[in-house]
Amino acid sequence: MTTETALPRWDLETVFPSPVSGEYLAALVQYKTKLEQLRAMYDEFGIGLSDGSHPQTDADVVISATNEVTAIANLLDNYLYCWTSTDSNDAEAASAFGELEMVHAGFHALTPRLTTWLATLDATAPGAGPVLRDHAYPAKRARIGAQHVMSAELEELAAALQTTGGAAWVRLRDESDAGLVTTIVDEGETRTISVTELESWLSSPDRERRRLAAKAQEAAREQAAPTFATTLNAIKGEALTLARRRSWDSPLDWSLYISAIDREVLQAMFAAAETVHTDLHTYLKAKARHLGIADFSHFDLGAPISDQAPVLTWDACAEITQKVLSGFSPRMKRVVETALNSRWVDVEPRDGKVGGGYCANIKGYGSRILINFVPAFPTVQVLAHELGHAFHNDCLSSRTELQTDTPMTLAETASMFAQRLVEDAVLAEADAEQKLVALDQILGEAVGLVLDLHARFNFELELFERRSNKTISAADLTDLMASKQRIAYGDGLIPDGVQKFQWVQKPHYYDTEVHFYNYPYLFGFLFALGLLRIYRDEGEGFVERYESLLSRTGMATAADLAAEFGINIRDTAFWQGSVSMIKDDVQAFLALVDHPAD
Repeated sequence: MTTETALPRWDLETVFPSPVSGEYLAALVQYKTKLEQLRAMYDEFGIGLSDGSHPQTDADVVISATNEVTAIANLLDNYLYCWTSTDSNDAEAASAFGELEMVHAGFHALTPRLTTWLATLDATAPGAGPVLRDHAYPAKRARIGAQHVMSAELEELAAALQTTGGAAWVRLRDESDAGLVTTIVDEGETRTISVTELESWLSSPDRERRRLAAKAQEAAREQAAPTFATTLNAIKGEALTLARRRSWDSPLDWSLYISAIDREVLQAMFAAAETVHTDLHTYLKAKARHLGIADFSHFDLGAPISDQAPVLTWDACAEITQKVLSGFSPRMKRVVETALNSRWVDVEPRDGKVGGGYCANIKGYGSRILINFVPAFPTVQVLAHELGHAFHNDCLSSRTELQTDTPMTLAETASMFAQRLVEDAVLAEADAEQKLVALDQILGEAVGLVLDLHARFNFELELFERRSNKTISAADLTDLMASKQRIAYGDGLIPDGVQKFQWVQKPHYYDTEVHFYNYPYLFGFLFALGLLRIYRDEGEGFVERYESLLSRTGMATAADLAAEFGINIRDTAFWQGSVSMIKDDVQAFLALVDHPAD
């Protein structure tokens, strides 16, 4: 075991010294200049305009120029996102991000024009250039997208209005959420505390502490609910208007197009997932029994299953993860070693740093992984998950920007796959008590991905239905959330134990670019489990095909990529195979809880 050192912080200065540095400002000027040149090119050649493109338009030149500007935009955006997420108090960085968003608005206005133009191209025609041939899938996909584009003038107006419309509502929501505080009595002392800080209390072994935290969070969210309801109504109302003007039957159909799947795939996946609901309810009831809790509630979901859970240093977490993932393939080994040794990972919790975890692709400079360290198994899970994303980014490194436009359904595949690889390795070497702790964490995540996402999907589905006729009050949103959670969690939670203000808590409902920001996670989870079953059967022969799949997640539909592995994602049978792994985990958990001495 290595000697524990200070928790690492990532290095962003290899990209730009700071958001106000001369290097960053020069790159911003370059972005603005290249964007104006691209707009002039689009205008000169009539790209996406009503009279069509000019006959002399060189598709290869236009596509290459678009890729170049997109690369600069993504570099600046990901850099600033990483910078501000580890120092939200940096006013200069926040100002730089605001300026960048204004520039992005002009770029986003060109996207519908690009879609309309790409739809007219035939990448298989004899005269097609090499660049166009390499972008056959974006052109093919654009033929659908072009049917859902307003006029260039209206699309440009919609993009411009985002800064004062949907994007402004999102900023209001985020600022309101960041400012949510409440009063709580902690060890006899009354103190004011942020709602975010109370999240850590929900994993306390002290049930009264968990209950107090949940009650305080609920009080704060209930007080803020009218503001959040106004925000949510505005965002979903805008989405309905844009969906209608762009000739989508519903926001769900718009979302499915973005996710590169169809309703048949969605229905097959949910049908299979629903067959494991009862098993997960059984797991929750067994956990409640084990902990001696008669009225199991949402604030008990994260309760530790054992007081003997191992305490892990950061070095131990990194060592466990590296050992497992490095054995998967030489490429994975290189990515993991580079990430851990070249300061790609930011681990230290601190003031101004956002919660949770993510992996950002700063192309040309590697990935950057954000984690908030806790000395326990969940850090191993999160690290493995985010390193899976970094591995995926590396597989995409030789592709252009248009070729790497990966839908969320496939964006979570590599991360979920890597996480499960590590989880299985930990389970294989654990003693009974360690295995119980690990299985509880694994199944707890399955509850979130299967049960909770089921509730969140159906909440959003009905939210859009109601919003199409009227605005929805905070009270009605709260009742709707509670009813969908009761259906999903069944008898796994007591009826009054659901998290009825989750619609205030979760930022996913407020995204203006991706609606139904829920089912893609379930897809990624179950698709990864299905691929893992194939890997177990094939061994090394699987690796090359898998890396090829990850390199083309922006170059084919999910169904076509899956078919290369003999998978039919429109068939419930495939998803049932994935679900069976969750059922096996439940049975393993029950065996440990009900027969601990065996």
